[in-house]
Amino acid sequence: MDGCLAVDREVDKFLSKLSSFNHSVNRNLVECGQLLDRSKSLSESDQYDKAMETVSKVKSVAQTVANDHKDLHFFNLQIGKSVDKNFVASDPNIMHWLSWRVNKNRR
Repeated sequence: MDGCLAVDREVDKFLSKLSSFNHSVNRNLVECGQLLDRSKSLSESDQYDKAMETVSKVKSVAQTVANDHKDLHFFNLQIGKSVDKNFVASDPNIMHWLSWRVNKNRR
């Protein structure tokens, strides 16, 4: 039972991080869209400066998303490590269940 709770804690961490990631990506995409919309109404001389500001912001957002995405992989890996740590693959009950699943899928 402790093993299940340990894995459950890791899954909760992952889901929390995933929710935060989704919120951050959505917020940043809306902000980039607003910058683009504002730049459309500027004069030609101001558009270049605004375009460069928008490009800089988009690069920053892309880097942030990439880093946060890497973090998600770390939390996903932690779930796998917790499963490996808390459950033994050679447990006869698990092996029986796995062989039953394999045979069932072959039919």
